[in-house]
Amino acid sequence: MRPVLRRPLTTIRFAALIGLLAAPAVADEGRGSSAARYMPPTAALFATLRDGDEQVRALCELLESVEFTESKPYAALTANADLFRAQTMFAGLAATAGLDPWSAVAALLGRETAVGLVPTGRGRPDVMVVTIAREPQRLDRLLEAVHRFAGLSPNGAPDAQRSREIVGVRVYSLNENVHDCRVDDALLVSNSGELLRSMLEQRASAASLAASESYRNAESQVPAAAVAWGYADLARIRSVIRHGEGLPEKLPNPLAGFLFGGWWHALRNADAAVAWAVLRGRSLEIAGRLEAAVPLPETHRGFAPRGLQPLTWSADELPGFLGEVVVARGWRDLFSEREALLSLQAASDVVNVSNTLTALMGQLDFVDDVLGNVVGPARLVLARQDFGGRGYTPTPKLPGFALIAPLRTDPDLGLTQRLYSASQIALSILSMDAAQQGRPALLMDLETYQGCRILAGAYPRPGQPGASGMMMQPPARQPQRADRTTTRAASGPASEPTRPPGAPIAYNFEPCAAVVNDHYLVATDRALLRRLIDRIREGKPATATAAREQAGTTDWLALKAPELLAVLKDNREELVVNRMLEQDEPREQAERVIDALLGVLRYFDDLSLRAERREGGYHATLWISLRASPIQEP
Repeated sequence: MRPVLRRPLTTIRFAALIGLLAAPAVADEGRGSSAARYMPPTAALFATLRDGDEQVRALCELLESVEFTESKPYAALTANADLFRAQTMFAGLAATAGLDPWSAVAALLGRETAVGLVPTGRGRPDVMVVTIAREPQRLDRLLEAVHRFAGLSPNGAPDAQRSREIVGVRVYSLNENVHDCRVDDALLVSNSGELLRSMLEQRASAASLAASESYRNAESQVPAAAVAWGYADLARIRSVIRHGEGLPEKLPNPLAGFLFGGWWHALRNADAAVAWAVLRGRSLEIAGRLEAAVPLPETHRGFAPRGLQPLTWSADELPGFLGEVVVARGWRDLFSEREALLSLQAASDVVNVSNTLTALMGQLDFVDDVLGNVVGPARLVLARQDFGGRGYTPTPKLPGFALIAPLRTDPDLGLTQRLYSASQIALSILSMDAAQQGRPALLMDLETYQGCRILAGAYPRPGQPGASGMMMQPPARQPQRADRTTTRAASGPASEPTRPPGAPIAYNFEPCAAVVNDHYLVATDRALLRRLIDRIREGKPATATAAREQAGTTDWLALKAPELLAVLKDNREELVVNRMLEQDEPREQAERVIDALLGVLRYFDDLSLRAERREGGYHATLWISLRASPIQEP
């Protein structure tokens, strides 16, 4: 059965407003963006959706094929009272125009829908929404229904008090912030009557966004297959921001500065950014380009490292593999140039960390002798943990993660021995800190696996001597909000949130470390560490990994949606209780929201993000893969 909008719209007037203003941005394939002809040349942001009406029909078929109307996410949406009223009102509005709801949405989107934002210097930007109709008659019927219900055309004639003619075009004003008109095959809606007037007066000239050089340069980068694209005139945006606080040159967070400092520099200096989306079967590819106006300065050389070794093994096939982050940086250069990259406080924090780690390494300089010997991308691997053989199950059940750094282990430095020594000292400090806070100390262990030494620590099992400090505390009940008292009383006694049984959260962690084949590994799960040792020894890169290296990828993120879904399902009760406490919701409502989230994830397969530093700027591509059918409930 075709999905039907059976539920919400607050008022018919609001329904019309949502339909006209919330349409995604568009562009017409093969002919460029005709909507840009109605955009002012001063627009700093522009986004467009190509063939939106056809995309609506494709969406209907997709929702029908996956039986979305029978899913928990759809049930959660339709259970919302406001949404139910809104859908009902919109259905009535569409019926007045002789259309079903989906046809009404398609008429509003047309063959192209675009939105542009114009900085004003007054805080709030001017907005222009343009729809290029494929079937103008349908759009006119729908617009006529909107005007009639909004009181703009009583008895079928324009209200002279709420409309006016500009160069032969009738412009309607719902209020001081909503103005619309039909011109040629386009519908124009804006929050500024003055902007709408100026565009109507200039439409016979070439003074539009479509004629600007920055727009044409951005459009030339967009592939013909893109269903949507957008661009930002960063130079214009910065000129407006500078009148206010501006973009800080240095980031206040060390981790953010070292991870995203290169992107931040490009953002502060680039002329424009462009992004687009392409549908390939059941996969969505979103690509972005940030073209820098100036090259990276020498102080930022750590964001464009040279001579890093390629990846020699893959984590993709690990049992329970959840995801991975691969980051290529010149870490020694970043630490050395910290004052140029970070705020004064952040740089000071980095110095303190560096001094502490130097002390742990037996006064072996952390920046020069450790970071200077990192010869490849750093990797963070996440995987589901199996608690079957441990004799306990913590609540919540968190995935294990491991940090891996490939090293040049110079025998003269004795780096391997110093890394083991530093790891043992770090575990001892963690154990001492726990004891000072009344929690159990870590039980140290040294294991040999496949010829590799594994240094590990673990907490005493629940019930064993010394584990009493790990007792879970019952959650403190948040004060009930006054506005929910009446609702709770009317609906009967609410279910009090109770934490699910299980060992404390600390039992998710078994800190461990090892050095294998010139790789330093630190993990929270000993089983994961053993599997990584096996993978590193095998040294068989997967096809995906090889492709990344051939593409010159610098950073990579991969996420397996089925494993993420499994992790969240393992912790469903904990998520429900947390929502009950944080939102002060009854159990039924909290369960509905959490189940809707889990239901959405059932339709996803993989997500991956690639970010590259290229000559002239940064390129990023996001891939989202959907399943042919949702993951079935057990």
